[in-house]
Amino acid sequence: MIGIIRHSLVATAILFVVPTALASSHQCADLKNMKLAIDEYHLELDSKKPICTKVPGTIKVRIKNPPNSDHVIAAGDVTVAQKPESPLTITGNNSANRLELVISVTGNASPDEEAKFFITVKDVGVLDPKVRVVDTDVLMRLLTHAIEDSLGILGLDWEDVARVAAMQLESTE
Repeated sequence: MIGIIRHSLVATAILFVVPTALASSHQCADLKNMKLAIDEYHLELDSKKPICTKVPGTIKVRIKNPPNSDHVIAAGDVTVAQKPESPLTITGNNSANRLELVISVTGNASPDEEAKFFITVKDVGVLDPKVRVVDTDVLMRLLTHAIEDSLGILGLDWEDVARVAAMQLESTE
């Protein structure tokens, strides 16, 4: 039983370490921890790196609206649109969940090409971040490298991952 718990904790640790390693390995924003902070006189996307995605892709960004703020964000107050020179169509809003911005990226662009877009917050202001296109194959290679690095940090290898996966399958049957 202790072995199963240990292996489950290792698998969970890998899932938390890998996205951060992947983001930093490709000079991409850390989407897992990215926040859009909004207050009456303050608007900030807490990462200065481009948001990386494959195309088509969907990006979700948490919205932080301080509880003591005089300006409360309502559903639909945050909208996204590509800049006129953008090679991609970039749209989105916070309509489904007032504290989550959902961004859709579609169109044709080459890997590593960047597109600029606007995030507009009603009665607050505008930001102009970037999206970087990442090829799916490149993304998989980067992910594999990030997983191998994370496994090395934990003193594990791919065989350990296979054993954990097999143990989890057995425990769910």
